[in-house]
Amino acid sequence: MKYFLFFMFILFVTGLQKQLFAQEYSKVVAKIGGTVITDEEFVERYELTPHFGKHRTRQAAGNRLRFLYTLIAEKLWALQAVQERLDTSEAIITSTEAFEKMFIRDYMFKTEIREKVSVSREEVINGLIKNAATLYVNFLFSEDEEEIFNLYDLLKQGIPFDTILAESPELDEQISPMEIVYGQMQEEIEDSLYSLKLGEFTAPIYTPDGWYIFRLTNRLQKVIVATSEESEEYQTVSKIISARKEKEVYADFYYNFFKDKKVDADAILLKSLAVRISGILSDKKSKSSLSDTDKVYLEPLQVVNLLNSYPSDTLKMVIIKFQDDPITLRRFILLLAFDGFSVINTALENVFSSLNSRTRTFIEREFIAREGIKRGILTIPEVRNQITMWRNNYLFQILQNKFIDSAEVSVQEALDFYNRKNREFTYPKQVNIIEILTDSLEIVQTILDEIDTGSDFKLLAKKYSKREFTKGHDGEYGFFPITLHGEIGRIASMLEIGEVYGPISLPEGYSIIKLIGRKEEYIEKPSKSFNELKDKIIRDLRAAKVKKMLIDYTVKLAFKFGIDIDPDVFNSLQTTDLNSFGIRFLGFGGRITAAPLLAPQEDWIEEYFRQQNKLP
Repeated sequence: MKYFLFFMFILFVTGLQKQLFAQEYSKVVAKIGGTVITDEEFVERYELTPHFGKHRTRQAAGNRLRFLYTLIAEKLWALQAVQERLDTSEAIITSTEAFEKMFIRDYMFKTEIREKVSVSREEVINGLIKNAATLYVNFLFSEDEEEIFNLYDLLKQGIPFDTILAESPELDEQISPMEIVYGQMQEEIEDSLYSLKLGEFTAPIYTPDGWYIFRLTNRLQKVIVATSEESEEYQTVSKIISARKEKEVYADFYYNFFKDKKVDADAILLKSLAVRISGILSDKKSKSSLSDTDKVYLEPLQVVNLLNSYPSDTLKMVIIKFQDDPITLRRFILLLAFDGFSVINTALENVFSSLNSRTRTFIEREFIAREGIKRGILTIPEVRNQITMWRNNYLFQILQNKFIDSAEVSVQEALDFYNRKNREFTYPKQVNIIEILTDSLEIVQTILDEIDTGSDFKLLAKKYSKREFTKGHDGEYGFFPITLHGEIGRIASMLEIGEVYGPISLPEGYSIIKLIGRKEEYIEKPSKSFNELKDKIIRDLRAAKVKKMLIDYTVKLAFKFGIDIDPDVFNSLQTTDLNSFGIRFLGFGGRITAAPLLAPQEDWIEEYFRQQNKLP
C-alpha cells in the first residue's frame, strides 16, 4: 500500500510524570569545590538515569543517596580536569562548541516556533469530534494529472467508483478499505475526508507520491466522553493540533530566515574528504562482518587517521566560507565526527551525496546558532546550565579514561600473584546475560517500550541487537567473568537474575542487558600453568587496579575540593520509582540523551568516610 504524507512530531520522549518538572527549583543539594548540584539537576538526572532496583520502593532513599555520590564523583573529576587544563584540549573545545550551538538552536526553536503556537479550546473540541470517528476509505491513484482528472470526470458522470477501482492496479492494495484515524494524514487531506458523507468521493488531491481520489466507504463514530483539559483524549488532540501549527510556523520561519542567506563550501575540499571517508569506511566494512544493510560508522580512531591523512596546511584551509569566522577543514571534520557520520553504502558517490547533505544541514544550523549568539542566548541561565552539565560530563569522562588507559599490569606482577596464591586461583563471579546493542536512540526507546509491554527480551535481542558475536545466540553471551567486557561485566555483577538494566553508553552504541545466570566466585587449585593463565590473570588484576585507582583518586579529590551535602534539601527531593530513559529531540535538528548517562560510581564514599574518621 502507498503511504502518503503521514507525519509525526516528537519533541521529547521520556517516561517521567509531567508534574515532577513543574516544580520550582533553586536549592543546592551539595557543594563540591566551587561548583554545586542543584535539586533541579539532581532530579532531572536521577529520573533519566537507569538504576538497579529503582522499582523497589523500600530502596528509594538508598538509590537516591548512591546516585548523589555518583554525581559528586562526576563533579570532582570535572573540577580536576579543568585544573589539569583538559578544558583546553581539542576534544573539549570541539564538544563545548557543539553543545553551545546545539542548545542555542534549541532555545531559538522554543522562542521562534514553539512559543508562537497556541491552541484554542474550540480547536481542540473540533479535533475531538474528528478523533471520535474512524474512517474507512478506498482510493484511486495516478502519477499522471490528466489521467486522474479523466477518472474524476467519469465518477461525476455516474460511473461507479468500484467499477473503476476494479480495473486499477491499486485494487490489490485495498482488499479491505484503508483505515484513517485523526492526526494520521496531512491536515488538508484529512479535512477533505472528514467532510465526506458515506459513498462520496473527493476531488483529485496532489501529494508528493502522485494524485489521489478518496471515497468514504464507512465511518465508525464513538461517543465523546471526556472534554476536560486534563483528559488523555484532550491532551492527545491538543498535541496533534500544536504539531501541525508548529509545522506551519516553522515553514514561515525557515523561508524568511534563509531567503537572503547564502554561503559556499569548497567543492574540492569536500570531494577530497568524501574520497578519504569512502576509503576508510569501505576498508572497515570489508574487514568486518557487516551486512549490506548495516550502517558503517566513522569512529574516533578513524577520525584521527582521517585528520592525519591531510597535511597540516590543508587542515587549516577554509571549507565553509562564512564571511566571519569561516570553518576550516579540521574544525569541520571534528564537528562532523561529534555529530556522528555513517552510511550504508560506502561507495564514493554515495558518501559524497551524504556528505553534501550533511554540509547543507551544517550550514543551516550554523546560521541559526550564530543568530542565537548575536541575540545573547548564551547568557540565558537555562542554556548555560545545560552546556555546563554536558561539558562537565565530558571532562569527567576524559580524565577517567586517562586513568583507565594508564593502568598496566606487568608479567612479573601476574607471576607474583600466581605464586602468592600457591598455585591456587580465585575465579571471579561469572554471569550470563542477554544483550541488545544498538547505535540508535530511537531503537533504544522502542526496545524499552516493548520491554514495558512484556515482550520477550531474547526475541528483542534477535530483532535489534548489532553485536556480531551474539547474533547466532539471540543476544546471549554465555558465562563470562565479571572482570570481562568492561562496564557490561561490572554492571551485570550487580543485577538480580531476571533484572534488566540500560541503556549503558558504550563506544559502539547503547547496550541494554538482562541477567539470566550467575556463578559465584570460587577457589580452585589450577591444573594449568602460569603461561596458560597469564592473560586472564593480567586482565583480572588490571580490572582490580583500575577500580582501586578510581576509588583512591576520587577520595583524594573529595578531600582536595571538599564536599558539603545539605541533608534537609536532599531529604525533601521528590522523585519517582519509575526507571526512565529519555531522548531529547532538539529544535532545528539533532538529538541527545535527555541527560548525560552515568554508570554507578559510589564505591569511593566508604573509603572517604573511613579516612575522614581518621583525620584529627
